Amino acid sequence: MAALPIHHFFQGIAASIYVATHKKRKTIMIGRRFMNGIGEFFGVVESAVAVSAAVRDRRRAKEADLKRLGIDPEQFYAMRRY
Repeated sequence: MAALPIHHFFQGIAASIYVATHKKRKTIMIGRRFMNGIGEFFGVVESAVAVSAAVRDRRRAKEADLKRLGIDPEQFYAMRRY
């Protein structure tokens, strides 16, 4: 049985190490994406609560909260109670 040249042996090890680390990174990236999604969800809920509290207390809502909710701040500020 012929032995593989030494550089073929190390290339095989390098390839298997790359595959293992690549799979681990993919798992970590999926976990990060999931956690970022949860964080974004709670950020939107926080903005909705802040805007509703501002309306209830008859004060001006923060522009950043309105933008996060997809509301145009200029149109929101232009609305009046009838």
